[in-house]
Amino acid sequence: MQEAIPYIARPIAGSPCRTGTADYVSVLDSGVVKVIDRASLSVVNTIRLPGWTLALPRDIAFSIAGETAVITDEHNFVHFVR
Repeated sequence: MQEAIPYIARPIAGSPCRTGTADYVSVLDSGVVKVIDRASLSVVNTIRLPGWTLALPRDIAFSIAGETAVITDEHNFVHFVR
């Protein structure tokens, strides 16, 4: 029986990590990116983007080496997360 991924309000974009073990999902209106483990289908990390205003994450990509997530937000900032 397959588990359901926990409810995430207003997901807007997603990207698998380079190893394929997790998906990164940006959550509009909350300023966070949820990391979902593909094996357990559970949220294993919540990344809060820094900023003096609420950073509303949009798109997610990864560096060629796969060790850095590149996340853009609605305020035209780019966040680098390792």
